[in-house]
Amino acid sequence: MAHENEIYRCLRSGDACRFVGRKREYLDHLFENIGIFLEDQKDAVADLEEVGIFRDQLEPLIQDQHIELYLDPHQVERFRWLPNGEILYKKIIRRHRLAERLLVDILQVPLGTEERTEGPACLLDHSLSDEVADSICTLLGHPTTCPHNHPIPPGECCVRVEYAVKPLWIPLSRVKVGKEYVVHTILDEEAAEKLIRLGISIGSKLWIRQTLPTVVLDCEQTTVACDQDIAQYVLVRDVHR
Repeated sequence: MAHENEIYRCLRSGDACRFVGRKREYLDHLFENIGIFLEDQKDAVADLEEVGIFRDQLEPLIQDQHIELYLDPHQVERFRWLPNGEILYKKIIRRHRLAERLLVDILQVPLGTEERTEGPACLLDHSLSDEVADSICTLLGHPTTCPHNHPIPPGECCVRVEYAVKPLWIPLSRVKVGKEYVVHTILDEEAAEKLIRLGISIGSKLWIRQTLPTVVLDCEQTTVACDQDIAQYVLVRDVHR
């Protein structure tokens, strides 16, 4: 949070001109850190100092009725979202986690550790509008979790009965029985090695026989069973699209 606190200090000191394009960046980081704390069931104000957020930084959020502070029975000062704050947080964290999925699933940035995708995702998500985020979500097949398995709040595109644009690639774990797909990419090296031993690689055509509890498919006149924990790493495209 050192970078975010630099922005915050300049905004408070009146040097806002230098950071006028980064005010949203600062606020997004503030909301993200507060929201992630609440997701982890942490809500003590004092604990926010772990990520460099101090009590006076919460005052604008309190004034705008995004969060409220309260004392628990042990007189510990705690915080929680108000409705407006929770809605805004879900939009912000949705953009960030969709950016991570785009980097890993489509641009094939190696996941490895959070640092590999966290920085680029932060740079990307601040420039995304809700409409662009919905387009990315649709392209990715409306994922429910980020690459680190944190939940992605659904957007309007996720609850429509009919989609204006269907996803180009979907995980093998979400295919339909009786349809034929072609493998676009495999996101995990270990999964790729197991699939190669089964005769499946990028460009392979797959005819789906069964999807649960395992994916059973035909590939090159051979019937193969693929566990869901491997199928989730395989992005495929309908051959008729």
